[in-house]
Amino acid sequence: MFSGSDGYVLKPAALRAGGSGKLSTGRQKILRLHVGGATHVPTPEDYATDEMKPYITCTLIHPDDHDGKPPKRKTSAYKQHKLSFLHKGPNPPVTEPIWDEVLEWDYEENEMVFLRILIKSDDSWARNPMFAVAAVRLSYVAQGWSFIRMLDLKGRETHCSLLVKFDVEDV
Repeated sequence: MFSGSDGYVLKPAALRAGGSGKLSTGRQKILRLHVGGATHVPTPEDYATDEMKPYITCTLIHPDDHDGKPPKRKTSAYKQHKLSFLHKGPNPPVTEPIWDEVLEWDYEENEMVFLRILIKSDDSWARNPMFAVAAVRLSYVAQGWSFIRMLDLKGRETHCSLLVKFDVEDV
């Protein structure tokens, strides 16, 4: 949220002096996130990319979520096919995965709802290492296709970007 800025964002009007203090509008929304693919997925130097099976995990962070279990959705793991008869067309490398999947959430509209996006790897016998992260404030997203710039786990910019389509509508 603060990448490329001085780190200052004005509070929502409801939380400023004279505001109502209420951020939720009471309107139910549906978020459909169509995950197309990613480019330049960063990997640690000591990581064998031929074993990597990247996938996306997304968590909808809502300030009214009091049980501490925000709703998560994830794509299937991308696996590069080694045999040419299993796919049609070019076979992208694991650092350029294609998912073409839709993830969906129902939520109450609120100015402070965020979507946290992680690129992980579905490694066997491991803890599914994370490679890139982004957080998107839903009140700022534009409907349609966009590229999301992914950061490394220390908050630094990478060359990685994620192609997604946001579709937010009333229930």
